[in-house]
Amino acid sequence: MGIPNGARQVARFDGSREITLRLVSALIDVEHSENRPRSLGAAIRALQGLPAITLDAELLSGTTGEEPYVLEIRLNPGVAIIWHTTVIPFLGGKRVPGFELGSGGGDVHPVQLGPGSWDITVERAGIGSTGMTVLTRSIGQIVVRAAPPQQPPQQPPQQPPQQPTPTCAVESDKVGPGGTQSVRIFGGGFLPLEFVNIIEFEQIATTKQADQLGSYSVELGVTPATPAVPHTYRAHGQTSGRTSLPAGTTF
Repeated sequence: MGIPNGARQVARFDGSREITLRLVSALIDVEHSENRPRSLGAAIRALQGLPAITLDAELLSGTTGEEPYVLEIRLNPGVAIIWHTTVIPFLGGKRVPGFELGSGGGDVHPVQLGPGSWDITVERAGIGSTGMTVLTRSIGQIVVRAAPPQQPPQQPPQQPPQQPTPTCAVESDKVGPGGTQSVRIFGGGFLPLEFVNIIEFEQIATTKQADQLGSYSVELGVTPATPAVPHTYRAHGQTSGRTSLPAGTTF
């Protein structure tokens, strides 16, 4: 059979590397213990007519990638007596534990690889037409990049607090000397203590400082006209730049 003492490929069957009839029996039928030959003659008959062992291995998943990199390999199925087909990774030239694939073929995904430079080798061992056979194929080098650090979710920009809309109201008070009509203009929504312009006919009629709450109140004297004339007022904050909606009356 050509199995040398000390071969590491056979030690997995009973923990020993010494070739005995018991170990040879196990090596001939690795799956069914009830079919294992019980004599040297039976072992020889079991070996007659075995085909040659072959190993075709191809890397499908590419030579570069980002973790987690899923290794994908295409293998031809094993014939004859296959002890094992093993994918053996080397990381930076150092061998790491391999992955058993049995005797089957097809497209397999034995492992995910982390960051680093990997060399991938496939080994198939068993007994074929020429006795013990160990085939090794290097299927390529793979460079796996570390995944970029996850960015924290971006928070939407904080919107400045919405400022209240200033208000402006007009009410007629009393008639003063000479028939002058007293008009009270008041409202709120400005900054505390800012100066508020009272605008009429697109001109500043007067200015009043708001109180601590941003409210204001001012009185103007208006001479009634014949016929009556509409008077419209707006309040504008000098610091905040906010302007109220117009309010008015007719005199």
